[in-house]
Amino acid sequence: MIAEAQRRDDGAHKWDRPELFLEKRHILSSNHAALSGFDDLLDAQASFGTPGQPTAREEAAFLLQAWRSEAAMLLRGTAPKKARANLLQFLWQRASWVSETHEGLRKKITRKFKCCELHGSQVALLDGRAARAGEERAAAIPSEYRDQLIYTAAKRGGRVAQGVDDLLAEAEQLGLPAEFVELLLTMRGPGSQVNRRLMDSVKPEVDALQPYFRGKKSIDDVTASLRRCYDKLHSMTVVTADDFTLNAYFSVPDGNGWFTLTRGQVLLFIDVRSQKIIGRALVPERNYDALQIRSGMNTVCREHGIPSVWLFERGIWKRSHIVKGTAPKEWKTARSGEEFKFDWENLGSKFIHATRARSKPAEGVGGLLQNLMDGCRGACGRDERRDCPEETKRAKLAVEARREHPDKFFDTFDQWEARLDQFIERYNTRKQHGRLAGKTPDEEFEARWPHNDPPTRLDSQSWHLGAHWVREMEVGRDGIAFRHGKHSFAYFDESISDMRGRSVLVWFDPEMPDMIAVTDLDKKNCRVVSRHTPIDFLAAHAPYDSAEATHYRGELAKQHGFNSYPKARYKALKAKFEPSFRQVVPSRQTAALAAEMRSQRTDAAAQNDTEGKRRDRIMRLCRETETPPATLNDFSEETEQTLQRRARRRRASAAPTL
Repeated sequence: MIAEAQRRDDGAHKWDRPELFLEKRHILSSNHAALSGFDDLLDAQASFGTPGQPTAREEAAFLLQAWRSEAAMLLRGTAPKKARANLLQFLWQRASWVSETHEGLRKKITRKFKCCELHGSQVALLDGRAARAGEERAAAIPSEYRDQLIYTAAKRGGRVAQGVDDLLAEAEQLGLPAEFVELLLTMRGPGSQVNRRLMDSVKPEVDALQPYFRGKKSIDDVTASLRRCYDKLHSMTVVTADDFTLNAYFSVPDGNGWFTLTRGQVLLFIDVRSQKIIGRALVPERNYDALQIRSGMNTVCREHGIPSVWLFERGIWKRSHIVKGTAPKEWKTARSGEEFKFDWENLGSKFIHATRARSKPAEGVGGLLQNLMDGCRGACGRDERRDCPEETKRAKLAVEARREHPDKFFDTFDQWEARLDQFIERYNTRKQHGRLAGKTPDEEFEARWPHNDPPTRLDSQSWHLGAHWVREMEVGRDGIAFRHGKHSFAYFDESISDMRGRSVLVWFDPEMPDMIAVTDLDKKNCRVVSRHTPIDFLAAHAPYDSAEATHYRGELAKQHGFNSYPKARYKALKAKFEPSFRQVVPSRQTAALAAEMRSQRTDAAAQNDTEGKRRDRIMRLCRETETPPATLNDFSEETEQTLQRRARRRRASAAPTL
């Protein structure tokens, strides 16, 4: 067929000509003049929705145009027999779908054209079956019978055939009329067949009623969606969050010398306007609690500020008492759920809980993030029963049987956490269409930032709102010191210098142990205190620009700051209440002797101080040049100069050559 069409085309490459694909009996004859003047019919034929397969109305319109073409030929003076012959030849060759035989085509055209001459309308040319389409000729099914069948079929699973069978089986018990039973018997066919007229009558309503028998979730699925407008939203106006089980396994220690494979949970915090992931909390357990939710919220607020609205789902996100675990010894939960919510709302942030899963914008973002993870190391698919690769199944069985170490096939928790951050970064920098119009979430987040009314960040006045635990303690000599598990903590600096010896409330967040918040017992006058970290034993003697010396000076500044208030108070009170004494007036000889003694004591102190500093410098040079101090004869200036020359040579030899 293709070869024949190529031969007929003869290199013209005009493949829109129907004659290239017709049978031999439909090929144009050499009498082209007889087929001229039918351009309107060719145009009508080209406008069919499906070429060569017109609908009933398309066929009627085509035949009406054929009647008009014949009438036009008659007006031009063509003989009636010749006009009809030319039209039949054109239809036989170009419209073979009109009739299977030449005689049938002639009779059909004769009959149709007579109808057209009598009525002069397109309806007269329609096939009778098409003209009567949609007309009810059989007796209508009584509405009470339809309603009972619709209710039964919808309640029994949505299958009309099953509903008919159940009504027939329970006809006597339900007291169905004999006419209804007879109707059901005539409408029921073998197998699962039901009369098409009955099926078309009840099936749409059965499908519409069925979700109401299944419950609220099914009703939500068939409820029309409300489209939301995001034009008035800015970045950080609404932040939503949701939990996701990611499509990859990673390993965590099981506490018995081996490892457990888990998919864990990840809580994603998303800016609704830009769809950017602005925070996440990875939980290696199967379930999460409100502690991880709080930690994620704290991270978002410290980095991006407090949003105007938190859009969460229900469940634990609404009913939780914020922390379900047990507080550390001698500590208690910072605030109840209502106190927590009240404090946030005082800062201008309110909570909204979605009533439907599709109302949460986080669902789509989580799906896009999971798309990027398909095929990564340890991937198991979103529906593990159907999508998990055979390779992952074998690796999982080998690890669980302790035949293979999990590092061979799966990431550790730290590795997966780093990989998750890479996936999030990749998502935030990928262009999205639709609402973002070709921008990346990072670009949209920055473009929509409310510079005229930016969000508020947690500062020293509100930092304690993110704390998990609170405890009443006394500010002692070492500031605020306590132990939490195996770790010891000490906090002191200038901010709590005036609270020494007083009882305060200490607000502790395990997510940020480098600082705590301190308030008075009435939860007012909040201050943030930095943690004291231990210093190196020889930090005081380390080179000035070394990391150890810098750390030592920072911790020393905290120590001096913590002593600043009592020291200042001491000087002020001493100056105010210092007692006065009568001055001694010595004789000339006594004053001269005292002056000489002071001079000699000053010289001796200066000499000792110079020797002590020289000794420290020599010891430092000994460490630098790896010279044992026991090999030195003395700590004179000559010894120091010798060690300095040796140190310079050592530095020169160690310097890289270009």
